[in-house]
Amino acid sequence: TDMNQPLGEKIGNALEVQECLDIMAGKARPNDLVEVTLALSAEMLVMAGAAKNVADATQMLQKKLASGEALKKFEEMVAAQGGTMGALPAAKHTKPIAAPGSGTVQAIECDQIGYAVIALGGGRKVASDKVDFAVGFEQPKKIGDTVRAGEPLMIMHYNDAARAAEAERTVQQAYRIGAQPAARPELIVQRVD
Repeated sequence: TDMNQPLGEKIGNALEVQECLDIMAGKARPNDLVEVTLALSAEMLVMAGAAKNVADATQMLQKKLASGEALKKFEEMVAAQGGTMGALPAAKHTKPIAAPGSGTVQAIECDQIGYAVIALGGGRKVASDKVDFAVGFEQPKKIGDTVRAGEPLMIMHYNDAARAAEAERTVQQAYRIGAQPAARPELIVQRVD
């Protein structure tokens, strides 16, 4: 993948974990995150000799998701490491980040989205920084989506208003919106043997 836009619908520590749990529980609709995960997992099953080909491996994985076996195995792995499946932290506030203009999303500087998470406190600028696992974003607009000025580019989850203001500016600057139509880029660009 060329990492030219966020995968899935959530960005940030607890939000991404919740998205994965929702996918394994059948609560989230299939999306680009599921497509990439199935493609990588299928290749691993073929390499390990657990499946004859990618098509068989993908079918096997889809059955594990649909039956709940994937979630059950994840819960077993968490328990084996001494963890529990309690509630994930949630931010106190949410706010839509408004598109600065109308048009089509042409490009997204994904590194800037990562810096926006750090600005919220969801990552470290220096090793001694405390991480706020609850903060992040959801429902990001993707390349090829049309937006109107003021419409949300994504929804921000935050605990600190000053940090949120910096993160909001960073997200708005990360999106390039133009008048030209833009096709959603191919998700998996190349398979490396």
